[in-house]
Amino acid sequence: MSNSSTGYVYTVKQLRDHRTQQSYRNPHYVVAKFGDDAEPSDVYDVILPGTPGKNLYCNCPGFHRQKAPKETHKHIRLVKLFVELGEPAGAVFEIEPDGSPKLVGNLLEG
Repeated sequence: MSNSSTGYVYTVKQLRDHRTQQSYRNPHYVVAKFGDDAEPSDVYDVILPGTPGKNLYCNCPGFHRQKAPKETHKHIRLVKLFVELGEPAGAVFEIEPDGSPKLVGNLLEG
């Protein structure tokens, strides 16, 4: 499935409190980056604050080096698209060279 210009595809999953199965107040997501292997080559934690004006967060090195507004970071944009689409289970995304995420398939369909 990896035929994007970057050679990677991504999946996203929202983390829930293991005790209550409820979403955290500030939604936490895991972004898994896949190349040609069955195991992810990288896994990133992303937090979208539930309160406007709070800080966005991604634990990838590029997020902390980025000088542009954090809203433009590729993993933040990816998670926002995932949320806009209704958080579809099994969704597979690519990130275009300009940082724009794109839905390319679903692992659960087929």
